[in-house]
Amino acid sequence: MSDHLNTPDAIEKSENASQSRNSDRGGLGPHKHLSGQSSYMNVQKNMEELGRPVSLGEVFVKTHTRADGTFVYQKAKQVAEAYEKNIEEVMAEMDSDGLETSDHSSQQSTNRTLSIQEKDDIFFKCTETDDKGNHFGLGRP
Repeated sequence: MSDHLNTPDAIEKSENASQSRNSDRGGLGPHKHLSGQSSYMNVQKNMEELGRPVSLGEVFVKTHTRADGTFVYQKAKQVAEAYEKNIEEVMAEMDSDGLETSDHSSQQSTNRTLSIQEKDDIFFKCTETDDKGNHFGLGRP
């Protein structure tokens, strides 16, 4: 095996792959995550052991932030911020709609939360897909 890895062709492929992994990606830095070899589905399953369902947006944030809360690269920060902003906007819209239709009671608006599917749909709108249809930051299905 080591004989193959030392061939000029293998060395060239290795260097090209390394450059690709570490490319600047439009000024936003190389694409990195912190989940290691765990799939995003396993990360999500482990997070659900906290006692509640977990959205893909939460998995994305968990796998793209360091222990100190900083993001591993700029694009991850942009996606996470867009996700949080859109969640807040939808919740604010639900609150204003709830106040208008609840006969002067705020019970309906304060008890309404977004489902996991609604949160996932918002996350999908905040990210992009590659040419194969894979959503950015979630790995392959």
